[in-house]
Amino acid sequence: MAIEIKGLWSSIRPVNEGEPPPLDLSREGWIDIRTYEPLTGAITGYYVNIRAQTTEPLEGFFRFVGSGSYTLTMQHRAGSYMRLYEGCVAATQEGDFPVFIIAGQWRNLPDSDVVRAGSSTASAADGQEDGTWVATKP
Repeated sequence: MAIEIKGLWSSIRPVNEGEPPPLDLSREGWIDIRTYEPLTGAITGYYVNIRAQTTEPLEGFFRFVGSGSYTLTMQHRAGSYMRLYEGCVAATQEGDFPVFIIAGQWRNLPDSDVVRAGSSTASAADGQEDGTWVATKP
């Protein structure tokens, strides 16, 4: 099944807080991938932060890595940092409709560590926030 990367993705960054930790799976925002260049894998679009009510341009790369597997690396501004997302993309069929899922990690990076040319040379900045990330698209 071919994965359609363009379009709206629901973005969730699960948070555990408190004892026992309740899991907050509420939607954090929307990823709107507007362009995809198949030859280079480059993507562009926007990230809509529901809580902060902001919209930030995003850029990244969607790549086939073999055996039906795809990866997505993208970034957008998040306050004074760049937020980097890296995940694996999967597709499944639910009845007549395909469902696309991305599971991976996110982290906030200083501007000097942003992703360039499709390869992540960034490492998690000491003391910076990071966590799990999930995105879905019906």
